[in-house]
Amino acid sequence: MQLSEQDIIKVIEANEGLLFKVAHQYCHDSNDREDLVQEMIIAVWKSANRYDPEYKLSTWMTRIAINVAVSHYRKNRKHKEATETIDDHSSIAAPDNFENSEQNHLLKQILQQETPLNRALVILYLEGNNQSEIAEILGISSSNVASKLHRLKTKFAKQHAQEKQTA
Repeated sequence: MQLSEQDIIKVIEANEGLLFKVAHQYCHDSNDREDLVQEMIIAVWKSANRYDPEYKLSTWMTRIAINVAVSHYRKNRKHKEATETIDDHSSIAAPDNFENSEQNHLLKQILQQETPLNRALVILYLEGNNQSEIAEILGISSSNVASKLHRLKTKFAKQHAQEKQTA
């Protein structure tokens, strides 16, 4: 099924915030983020003729955005790693209800150490997607999502406890 221009515009506008959150996790320079968001939008347009109505439009678009971001990250990772430090990054794009700056800072540190897949998983989880939606978007099993989330939550809790002890 090919999507109309109106449908594509609607899904992009409805999920614009998610595009920027994904871009924020994979690009720390504002110009690179803007370029990445543009790449995501172009990929959505190019993929419009391959949309499968079995999936929600937002799920389809999110999967494209994450695939583009991961590809971008992998392509640029080696060049960027030589000059970046965690202090160079602006604050993480967290949900509106995630205001504790100490937790925000710790989460940012944890995510910088994670694989692109785990970053995507955390972004989708913080966006309020359930395990089956995350699995569908990332192309992994729901049980894999559950175990990865459990490991990441445990890791976050341990690092948070260590931060409190050293403070």
